[in-house]
Amino acid sequence: MNINKQKVLELVLGQGGALVLACIALWYISQLYVDQINGMMVRCDDDRKMYQDHMLRLSDKLDGMSADIKDIKDAQVDQ
Repeated sequence: MNINKQKVLELVLGQGGALVLACIALWYISQLYVDQINGMMVRCDDDRKMYQDHMLRLSDKLDGMSADIKDIKDAQVDQ
């Protein structure tokens, strides 16, 4: 196989080289977006957990208020 320097330069600097460079650039950019998406998913999971904790606390408070209202109604009926 006798490949001269001119042919190698044409392959590296020509359409084939541009295609390889474009593929590498697209892969690098996609990895940046994958990292950002993973970070957003972690933040969303944290937000969901916080939301669930707040809803549970609110539900407990409403249960307490419901019991208090029932006690008040029962006290008024007894009078």
